[in-house]
Amino acid sequence: MEGVELNNNELRNTKSNLDGNPNIGLLRNKNGLLLKTYAWIVKNSIGNVLLIHGLKAHTRLTFMKINLKIPNNNEGVIVDSDNYYIYKDSWIEKFNQNGYSVYALDLQGHGESQAWKNVRGDFSSFDDLVDDVIQYINQIQDESHNIVTTKKKKLPMYLVGYSMGGTIALRTLQVLNKEKEDRIKARNSSNYKNSNTILDNSTNANQIDNNMSNSNDYGSDKPGANGN
Repeated sequence: MEGVELNNNELRNTKSNLDGNPNIGLLRNKNGLLLKTYAWIVKNSIGNVLLIHGLKAHTRLTFMKINLKIPNNNEGVIVDSDNYYIYKDSWIEKFNQNGYSVYALDLQGHGESQAWKNVRGDFSSFDDLVDDVIQYINQIQDESHNIVTTKKKKLPMYLVGYSMGGTIALRTLQVLNKEKEDRIKARNSSNYKNSNTILDNSTNANQIDNNMSNSNDYGSDKPGANGN
């Protein structure tokens, strides 16, 4: 897939008989690499599941069944090379059957995604993989929220990682939680400053009222103040 860019229509028209006919797309990450994405969508989904594969693997190899027959212990026979990966009885099908839409991406340097410096299985930084996952999560949540317009809240997102994908999932949760904590701290700090401003304004107003009251009291003590 190196150096090849397909438009969304070409990607989404990709035909396959046995892979569950996922919606296929491309995600351009912060470094300009095109990552292949997959989406097995169900109607009235109760949640989204994001699958993250491991090192030296890819989405379909990790989470789909292989169309392979093993007549004996020594060799396997590929049943259909055009339909090598099977949706039926896979993790993906089970999630779909239980009401979850399933999403996945081939990590950079893996599967049908582009690679950093064109080196397969390589990446500049582990957190680059995490950033790609977070970018895809944001895209999924925006898209699913637009599809289900009757829902006021975004659908819950569940991360499922295998091998290195599990480490990526944990790191992703750590980064997202840190971002959430930072937003809460910033909001609390802003509220604290606003509260102090309100208190200062209230104090100034009270001082003005007191000064006006004292001025009126002083004036009432003067001879003839009551009109006498």
